[in-house]
Amino acid sequence: VPVGAASFEQADLVFGDMKTNWRESVHLSPLADVFDTEILLKDRPGKAFRVAAVRGTNDGLRPTCYICDEVHELVDPQKAGAHLVIANGCAKRDQSLQLNITTAGHDLDTLLGRKYLRGKQIAAGDLEDDTFLMVWYEASDAWNLDDPEQLEQAIKDAYPADADFVPMDDIARRYGQIPEFEWRRYYANQWTRSDESWLPAGAWQACLEPRLTLSAGTKVWAAVDMALYHDHAAVAVVWQLDDGRWGIKASVWTPGDDGIDVANIMQHVRGLATEFELVECAYDPKFFDYPASVLADEGVPMLEHPQSAERMIPACGYAYEQIVSKQVTHDGDPVLEDHVLSAVQRPSETGWRLSKSRSSRKIDACIAMVIALARAGWHVNRPAPSGPNIW
Repeated sequence: VPVGAASFEQADLVFGDMKTNWRESVHLSPLADVFDTEILLKDRPGKAFRVAAVRGTNDGLRPTCYICDEVHELVDPQKAGAHLVIANGCAKRDQSLQLNITTAGHDLDTLLGRKYLRGKQIAAGDLEDDTFLMVWYEASDAWNLDDPEQLEQAIKDAYPADADFVPMDDIARRYGQIPEFEWRRYYANQWTRSDESWLPAGAWQACLEPRLTLSAGTKVWAAVDMALYHDHAAVAVVWQLDDGRWGIKASVWTPGDDGIDVANIMQHVRGLATEFELVECAYDPKFFDYPASVLADEGVPMLEHPQSAERMIPACGYAYEQIVSKQVTHDGDPVLEDHVLSAVQRPSETGWRLSKSRSSRKIDACIAMVIALARAGWHVNRPAPSGPNIW
């Protein structure tokens, strides 16, 4: 049973608890010898021990159980690689178990972020995996942390232990003493970003509609944000609900060894045109020119939409207004949410548009959403025929 973390000191916190349990338990203490750096079973080969988060030192292990603490700190390739090597070793032993313990992180494009998104997708019914269990305690975004009673409730959301065990007053006092995004991550167990998102805090979450559905035959607008190799690609779909709000869904493709599979994206667009009343599918000709021409020849309504400042600045402003005024709704897709909240404003002399933050998080689904939303908005609220069509 290797016990790991980003550092020996962190691993020792968990391993120290294990040693205490084995030494003080009347049931466990006769079964093992407890030393400073390992616990050895007396009647069979077996031990628990600390491991360093160094990839090359952990090859060859066949763990019965791998315990890793504070997985959010495994962001550097060396440390994340150590986790991968030991986890791969678990596959060599039947009925092995991996136990990851952590608080939230600030980058979903990491080892922990990918596990978190997988757990959310399984919980939402989008994926099936009966070998993967995520138990995640997180404060709701709905609480107003400036209200003492709601602040206390947010802490209770994130700490399921009895209030007599959790130092509620001490945790509450930390709010206001440190940056809010740090308090939310460490004490509310919410994923936060050190870069400021383009949207006000909670604006995207306020548009959540868990039961949002898109019925066959609905009039829709779509947009493609295409990449070839290292980036993601996305297709966003926008439609208008009976109450006038905009529904939004998005699909995202990650690059493989040979880059993005363009054929899959083309087939997805064909499916949109077949299943729905597709008004148009906007695309930037930079990476999607030939696929778009093929689709257009097949009768799919494609629209060339370069991502120039002239087009994107008003489109980003329109998307901002619609989201902040709750005229947009989504079903809580965690991938779309991460792409939306990872975008930041980049100002220029003529206005601001969306850009990636300094982190490695992706925003392709957000860009596709902005374009599709702008096109839908122009069609529904278009100016008089003599008016400008900058979108």
